[in-house]
Amino acid sequence: MNSVKDIEKMVLHLVSSENYKPVKPRTIAKKLDLLDQERDVKKALKRLIKQGAVAWGPKHLVMKAAGKAGGKGSSGNEVTGLFRRAAAGYGFVKPNNSTATDRSDDVYIPKQKTLDASDGDIVKIRVSRRRQGNETRVSGRVIDVVERRTNRFVGTYRENSGFGFVIVDGGVFESGVMVGDAGAKSCRVGDVVVIEMANFPSPHQPGEGVIVEVLGDRGKPGVD
Repeated sequence: MNSVKDIEKMVLHLVSSENYKPVKPRTIAKKLDLLDQERDVKKALKRLIKQGAVAWGPKHLVMKAAGKAGGKGSSGNEVTGLFRRAAAGYGFVKPNNSTATDRSDDVYIPKQKTLDASDGDIVKIRVSRRRQGNETRVSGRVIDVVERRTNRFVGTYRENSGFGFVIVDGGVFESGVMVGDAGAKSCRVGDVVVIEMANFPSPHQPGEGVIVEVLGDRGKPGVD
């Protein structure tokens, strides 16, 4: 009969292994040949989660604690990875050292902590953990945009109160991107344009861009 402390070490070794995929506690007990001590395995998991050594993922899967896994792309509680932005403004970062084929290792980034990261950028985040009941919630804050996916976007030119802005296709940004003198490019309201970002939008400031190409009216054959 293994002690809970011994089981903690066994669980941590399993979860920390390079090829580990997030699974439920019962599967961990089975992998460790401890089904007869499944209750102790769950106790060990609760203690490890409280310590921040492992974390709960979606659907009550046991996952590596973000920033604790080591390997390329992480340093202490700082992690580098791919940022994916939701239309509502918040996002998720998939750490570079993640081996998960699903999103179980992704770190949630609240809207106000995305900095000026855009969908597809490589970013560095600082990971934090907080207790909520018996669970540890993991989230992050973008502290640096390491590499931009692109600084050019396609969208539709609009005007409001004499100011020009572009609604970028695909909901990449939550609001329109302000642009300079559209008249210099003979741009008209409704035209599809290519813009180059001067300042990416963030929760604290709107985006600014420059029209570099006018593709034409969206309804015109070939423009889409």
